[in-house]
Amino acid sequence: MHHVVPATGWRINGHPARLLIWSLEEWEHLEVRPIDAQFHPFGVWCALRLTD
Repeated sequence: MHHVVPATGWRINGHPARLLIWSLEEWEHLEVRPIDAQFHPFGVWCALRLTD
């Protein structure tokens, strides 16, 4: 089964970027957790990524 991570996209200084968002349950099941992710007060984990 293919899992799609919920995300939203926009541009930062002209470069495409995405905000990856994980629920607490998804975060607990990740095999590798991004070291730069931050916990948001709404109860989700987020990480910003520049995309190609």
